Amino acid sequence: MRSAEDVARLLGHGADKIGVNSAAIARPELIDEIADRFGAQVCVLSLDVKRSPRTASGFVVTTHGGRTETDRDALEWAREAIERGAGELLVNSIDADGTKQGFDLELVRAMRELSSVPVIASGARGPHATSRPRSRQERMPCSPHPCSTTES
Repeated sequence: MRSAEDVARLLGHGADKIGVNSAAIARPELIDEIADRFGAQVCVLSLDVKRSPRTASGFVVTTHGGRTETDRDALEWAREAIERGAGELLVNSIDADGTKQGFDLELVRAMRELSSVPVIASGARGPHATSRPRSRQERMPCSPHPCSTTES
């Protein structure tokens, strides 16, 4: 997604939500344009995040599937994107993705703490996902907002 016109085209073909990542990093006002024209519920900020000592939070935003680090602190970028109108955060830990060791719970919790919008944890399915079903009490709490996960 590089423009509001791209979003309009996809919505016109039946999409309900649109994910933005690299284009929003390059041009943050894209989030404002999408939210202003179509509503925050349409705009999902996709964040590919790595741990990094270079940022205050310890997490840096990456592009190109995690191969290129930006100078953006992931938590600050998430906060800015929400202020601009992102309606959801899709958070993928590049460090955990594909390892089958589970989600980076520290990252998910940090995003949840700052977010006023739903946080979706993506990737890094661990052994727990294929074992016995867990009780409601064993699941990671996501309140006050609903949250979901996608597994890879």
